[in-house]
Amino acid sequence: MKTIQTIFLVIFVTGIFAQDTLTGPAANSGSKIRRHEINLGFVDLVNRNNYYPWYIYYDVYDYDYSELTILNAYYGLNFSPFQYGLGYKYHLNRFAIRFYLEAGRNNSNYKNTSESQNSHNENEFSMKSSSYGSRAGIEYKVEWKKFHFFTGVNAIGQMISQNWKSKSTTVYYTSNNSSWYENTSEVNYLNYGGGFFLGLRYYITDYFSLSTEAKTDYIIYNQKGEGNWTSSNNFNMTSKQDYEGKGDRININPIGILSVNIHL
Repeated sequence: MKTIQTIFLVIFVTGIFAQDTLTGPAANSGSKIRRHEINLGFVDLVNRNNYYPWYIYYDVYDYDYSELTILNAYYGLNFSPFQYGLGYKYHLNRFAIRFYLEAGRNNSNYKNTSESQNSHNENEFSMKSSSYGSRAGIEYKVEWKKFHFFTGVNAIGQMISQNWKSKSTTVYYTSNNSSWYENTSEVNYLNYGGGFFLGLRYYITDYFSLSTEAKTDYIIYNQKGEGNWTSSNNFNMTSKQDYEGKGDRININPIGILSVNIHL
């Protein structure tokens, strides 16, 4: 929490003492100062995996626990469904105050069947997740012709929710019997933290630009969840488990944000 307060203090002090200058390729042309920047983009196109407990980023393809899947899930790059982002920046001298909202959803379904001489088996898996977040921070930029190199820090807040369900049914031909089980789980996260970023912006015109940035986030998470398990072998009775936990993690995002920007 002290880290987040320090970030906002730096933003406030910078806003008071920074002097306004031009931004963009018109910086030396005497044109109108363009202090306002609106960002429309995608968040976390590619990120270094470091999953929360209880598979908060459980992907349908991870249902097959092959060696390659496990290696990619915990040590590789994750090409998971990205989030949409909407941002605003107010430019001051070589600094800019920035705010960003991001949201994403993911629905996955998986089903397979297997057949043997004595039985028929069906497995089903479905997952729904949603995430909402906000960022507030400050950036420092260096200009070179139509390019702006920038770096800075963010304070971060997130809310993440996930629901998943798995079911398996087996029919035995020899005994004309069947068995089944069903698992359901719901997990909610309330996260906060901070991070730093490094980016590049290219001005197409004085009014439009493209930008991308890599970011590293340090997240402190708090989780609460509930799981239910029902089986025909347990006389159709449901077992329930409540769980909660807390911890921290680091997200490394080579393409953290990719956006189209409007300068006013």
